[in-house]
Amino acid sequence: MYNNNVKGEINIIADGNKPNVFCRYSLFYDEDTSVVYIKLVMPYGFAGKWVIVSPMYEPDGTMKSINNASLLNTYTKLQDDDHAEFIVDSLTGLEYLKLEGYVLNRYNLDGSLKVRS
Repeated sequence: MYNNNVKGEINIIADGNKPNVFCRYSLFYDEDTSVVYIKLVMPYGFAGKWVIVSPMYEPDGTMKSINNASLLNTYTKLQDDDHAEFIVDSLTGLEYLKLEGYVLNRYNLDGSLKVRS
């Protein structure tokens, strides 16, 4: 569960053979569907990094939305991110988000894939 008291850094617990990894996180929301996403950037090696972006979920399993987020001012719009680009598959109409080289599915609040109408 997202903890409103955590500011700017999340401690990721790794498996028993690796030290804990600290990562930076950013919270985004999709202006069209209001789905909230979390982006984790975790360092590894000398200069590498992992970037993970995924939708967030409520404790009941539904997707977290900006409409039910408790701290509206902590969220950043995806459209304001310089690295965000939206891509549409012309055959299926499915819409994707490209962020820092990663192509990610976009979702509606009911969990279905976002289709551009």
